Amino acid sequence: MDRRRFLRATAAAGVAAVTAGCGGLREDSDQPPPADTAATPSGTVSTSTSGRATDTDRFDSVVDLAEAGADADRSLVPYLERHLADDTMVYLPAGRYRMDDTVRLLSFDNVGIVGDGAVIVPPDGFDSTLFDLGRPGRASNLLIEGITFDFRAPDTGSRPVSALVDDGLVIRDLAVVGKQDAGRAMLRADVTDPDGTGLVERLRLPDGAAYETQSTAFLVGDRHRGELRFEDCRIVGFPDNGLYADPDHGRVEVVGGYYANCDISNVRVGNDSVVRGVHVRNDTAPSGYENMRGIRATHGDGVLVEDCTVELERVPASEGGIVMSSQLTAGTVRNTRIEVDADGVSAIRAKSPDDALADGELVFEDITVRGTAANGAAIEMLNREDCTFDRATVVQSGASRDGFLFDYVSSGIIRDSHIDVTGRPVVSADRATVEVFDSHPLEVNTSR
Repeated sequence: MDRRRFLRATAAAGVAAVTAGCGGLREDSDQPPPADTAATPSGTVSTSTSGRATDTDRFDSVVDLAEAGADADRSLVPYLERHLADDTMVYLPAGRYRMDDTVRLLSFDNVGIVGDGAVIVPPDGFDSTLFDLGRPGRASNLLIEGITFDFRAPDTGSRPVSALVDDGLVIRDLAVVGKQDAGRAMLRADVTDPDGTGLVERLRLPDGAAYETQSTAFLVGDRHRGELRFEDCRIVGFPDNGLYADPDHGRVEVVGGYYANCDISNVRVGNDSVVRGVHVRNDTAPSGYENMRGIRATHGDGVLVEDCTVELERVPASEGGIVMSSQLTAGTVRNTRIEVDADGVSAIRAKSPDDALADGELVFEDITVRGTAANGAAIEMLNREDCTFDRATVVQSGASRDGFLFDYVSSGIIRDSHIDVTGRPVVSADRATVEVFDSHPLEVNTSR
């Protein structure tokens, strides 16, 4: 099957199946996951969802590993090594399976690893990679679906999947339960061909990682060149970024999902990536966390944040709900709501650009900032030229809270906006200039 046709087929709902019931957790994407996500009273973890189905027509063979002899009493590794091959899908029915070593398959075309309520359990203290799959120029068409990894054993923190695939990558309904208390970045995926595409759908990482691991939840690595889409994922409680997806090359699209209580940033993107319909929330202040940003755009000249909700209720410290870093030359935020109740924290902050960069336009349309935050400014533009705000609503009820701050040599335009704050509505500091049209209130305070 053509690789692009495969990706489109697997991304669509309701594809033909040989095995019904493969799938994952389906909570509403705008609500935090329940505390007992994916754990039954007996301690069995499940990703099974009745009615889902997986396309298997593209595989020449499907191997049921339980029928081949795999069970809870012996390692799954030799069965995987024996049967993983081109044009082959290995199937894991419901049950618990031990994995005590890395399964490495670096060259392949058209491989599937599919479970239906299957749980893979590494031994106590295991902190290596479980599935090491693909290398640039050597691998294409990989499907991983319907598997839960159980990290509830002590000192367990393996990397369940590392996938470097040229094209046709699909990771769907994968979950990890139990706090990661050893190891490194939990998952990695790179689409390694500039024309390649990939999909990560309904990933569930509800239990996070211990601070001491300094672990990232999901890394899009430095071999990424193509396009990778994250859809309706849940990532909660990681000390070094939730979705870390700003490689120097390629593009990332983040659509829907819930990202919460991660340090450094919950969602981190660059280049001309898109973050759309995402819900980000920080409502805890874990010990050791230093900068709990919501969405961070690190570099490039075309990042788009659209139709998102960002909530900063409680944080130990944070640069802001949406932060535009010094290497970002231009970007757009539209139709986005930011709630800030943490004192001294900005809803939006654009940092001073690097001297070597051309300072492009930052555009904000139909944004709403609300909350009880005191002190500081709701929106900060630092040494940024060509900042445009259309139809902004800024309502902050905390004491001594300013609306907009344009500092250094910033310049900006505010149009058709409403500002209701306890401090100064608009502050133009140092050599900054700002024009306000058809907005309430109209006055601009100049601070030197």
